[in-house]
Amino acid sequence: MSSFEEIAASNERFQRRIEWSGVPVATFTTHRLSNFIPRAGAEKAYQAALDFVSGKAPHHFITFVGEPGSGKTHLALGIAWHFLENDMGLVKYYQAEALLDDLRRGYNESDPERQYTFDQLLKWLKTVDLLVIDDLGVEKPTEWSATKLDMIIDYRYLNQSKTVFTTNLTPGALASRGEQRLASRLREGAVETLKCGDYRKIKALLK
Repeated sequence: MSSFEEIAASNERFQRRIEWSGVPVATFTTHRLSNFIPRAGAEKAYQAALDFVSGKAPHHFITFVGEPGSGKTHLALGIAWHFLENDMGLVKYYQAEALLDDLRRGYNESDPERQYTFDQLLKWLKTVDLLVIDDLGVEKPTEWSATKLDMIIDYRYLNQSKTVFTTNLTPGALASRGEQRLASRLREGAVETLKCGDYRKIKALLK
């Protein structure tokens, strides 16, 4: 596999799309579907990720559920890199808490860290070809955060836009903390649970 620097140097458009996506450049070689280790308890989730990028998935939503270190973020980022490298459309990656922080920041014109207005970011989150929301459920549940996530997810659900979620919480656990609509949308898509040990430890042993 060519290095990120080699590809970016020869393809300015690819480099711009990576920068805009928010996908961490450091994961270009580490978090790919090709180097995921589908150990016991993760085989079904891995196959679901392959089906998702190949167009064989039965639904445009896919959620990877698992404990920290189970490999769910590896699969989500692997999907994102596949879309980017194969020019399958624009990609936006966010950890759920950072997504909400950027939406709040969009209201404040004087914030030096603001990159987009609220309306700009909300539009992109709704309409981007692939949206990856990592660590859903880590954010503190408030009426504001639930409403904003619902606006994004409901729009993408109705427009059949490809969306990937990772979470430590099952849809039932999300519903029990008051996020019933979100849980319902996730249940209608593919929900893949990774029932395995700490993926980081396994990868470290194989190095």
